[in-house]
Amino acid sequence: MTGDDMTGDGCRCLSGGPLLPDPPPPSGGHGDVLLDLAERARRIEPFPPCPPEERDEALREMLDSAVAVARGLCSMCGVVDLRAAILERREIGIARYSQPLRYDDGRGLVDAAQEALDLCGYLAREIGEDAPR
Repeated sequence: MTGDDMTGDGCRCLSGGPLLPDPPPPSGGHGDVLLDLAERARRIEPFPPCPPEERDEALREMLDSAVAVARGLCSMCGVVDLRAAILERREIGIARYSQPLRYDDGRGLVDAAQEALDLCGYLAREIGEDAPR
């Protein structure tokens, strides 16, 4: 699936271009990153549902994108061994939940969506989008 393929009736959940409107004016000092992101997200049009026959392909593309993001962030943090970082996250999960992340845990995409929303907040915080300009 390429960007050109996403202009028709297919899955548009990976369409290109920035999704967030320009950064808002400074928030007046409340410092709530997710509140500011929620305000900006109000102006984002939702994607139409992904056709079932395109779901797996869309998820594979999202996984590729997520790995690229993780790789870039790990590099910025000085982590050079992505495999070791993944195994460390596994151990943290086992310590916290008494088991590793499982294929059949019944959570579906709920956890992924929640973690992706948190990631948006972490990245916005890091680049200081709400900082006075």
